[in-house]
Amino acid sequence: TSSPRYPQSNGLAERFVGIVKQMLKKCESDGKNIYLALFEYRNTPVSDKIPSPTELMFGRKIRGILSTSCLRILVNNCLTNDGEFR
Repeated sequence: TSSPRYPQSNGLAERFVGIVKQMLKKCESDGKNIYLALFEYRNTPVSDKIPSPTELMFGRKIRGILSTSCLRILVNNCLTNDGEFR
């Protein structure tokens, strides 16, 4: 456990608080939905070896907005004018 008088000792939790504060500010200034931002954050893997919090909780990958957007970009970049894959 970490000391409540010295929050720097719990770096991972403090980093999460900083990220959420940034997301709140950006969503408020852009008029975006904060719940979608939190969903995508929870759907992002922690590292290459640790899966996302959502994947740890549900035991499977959850399809999010970013995953479908990235898939569309990849498919559009891989198609030629004839509609065939390169």
